[in-house]
Amino acid sequence: DGGKIFGSITSKDIAEALQQQHKITVDKKKIQVPDSIKGIGSFTIVVKLHAKASAEMRLKVESNG
Repeated sequence: DGGKIFGSITSKDIAEALQQQHKITVDKKKIQVPDSIKGIGSFTIVVKLHAKASAEMRLKVESNG
């Protein structure tokens, strides 16, 4: 209600969603999440691919109800 979610989205949640939805395995320790994702919307996250390489991804949090 009001664009808020119960709890917050963590790097573990993102890693599990990537595996389930896209069959991509990413170590949760390699995912950098903004301070806290506690609402619906779009967020930029960073995935560290290598010591000198990283990728930005857009995370979209939607209501399922």
